[in-house]
Amino acid sequence: TYQAKLAIDQARGNLLPKLNIWQLAKVIIDPMALLDVVQDVAPFLIPGNWFRLKETEILYAAQKEGYRALWANELSAARTLYFRVMMDHGLYDIVGQHLADLTKAYEIAQSRFLVGLEKVEIVRALEMQKLKLEEDKAQLELLLQEELNAVSFSLGLPDNETIVLAPLPLIKPSDEKPLAFDANIAVALNVSPESRQYDQFLKVIPLIKKEVMFSVLGVSDFSRGVAGGIFDGIAIPSGLGFSTASTIRIIKTQKQILENQRTGIIETLKRQLKNAVNTYNRIIDFYPNFERRESLADANIETINYKIVVGEKVNLLEIADALETQTLSRAAKLEQIYRFRMNQDRFMRMMLSDEYARGPVN
Repeated sequence: TYQAKLAIDQARGNLLPKLNIWQLAKVIIDPMALLDVVQDVAPFLIPGNWFRLKETEILYAAQKEGYRALWANELSAARTLYFRVMMDHGLYDIVGQHLADLTKAYEIAQSRFLVGLEKVEIVRALEMQKLKLEEDKAQLELLLQEELNAVSFSLGLPDNETIVLAPLPLIKPSDEKPLAFDANIAVALNVSPESRQYDQFLKVIPLIKKEVMFSVLGVSDFSRGVAGGIFDGIAIPSGLGFSTASTIRIIKTQKQILENQRTGIIETLKRQLKNAVNTYNRIIDFYPNFERRESLADANIETINYKIVVGEKVNLLEIADALETQTLSRAAKLEQIYRFRMNQDRFMRMMLSDEYARGPVN
């Protein structure tokens, strides 16, 4: 509302020199009309052009920072997509192994039923679980196909071209060192292209103010470039400068808006880094628990298999339950590994390190 009010004042100030009373004595009151010729013949004589040129140089640097941020975000999105696809590949393999083990148990139950050593309801229960697993595997296979299509589309490949993703070396989170928020926040803020872009914007404000102050000697007709669109709301007055004061107030308000936006970006970056560090460290701390769960589930399967080998009576439904527990523990561990990798990549994006250090290709 305040900006709109000042814009009205500015428009009113610009209108005054255009009234008929000024046109009656234009040569006396507005001798700067001769500057129209100067603009065409020697544009460098217009002070506004000097400031506009410097503005354009700074805004070009701001535009480069914006492009770097866009490039880093696109790379991060692509890498996250890759991690998710590989995680689903791992889950597909786990479910496939579960189905193979359960199929063996079902075949054993069926053989024992034929010789009268197993109840029919046991066989049916195992078959039902086997059918559900087959459905899960089929659904995962369809999901993987859809995900690969999405990756192919993001790479701009034709629909009929098959892609194969390279395997991802898995990192054991408990082997990594925890991160410290305080030790990384200064670097993250310093390299952030989002914050650096606003630093460039704020450098332009004093130049625009000078451009307004010298507009009585002519208004620049140079473009500020694409990034200069953020200042399109500031109209440079021409003529006798009746609206200069209003324009200066608009510029001051624009500066305050940019400073507030920059502060918001910095606070957002701090919170994002803190969340990334906390999640990273939490996975490191709790990953041994997931390993222990998988180890206990594997030990149960080994105990049941030993009982079968030595001829002990074993409830085949217990085997099915043990296999399900093993699968869930493996899936939970796998999820932690990939969550760690994705969170690690998120941290690298904020620090512009590793894959993000090279920057966009010029």
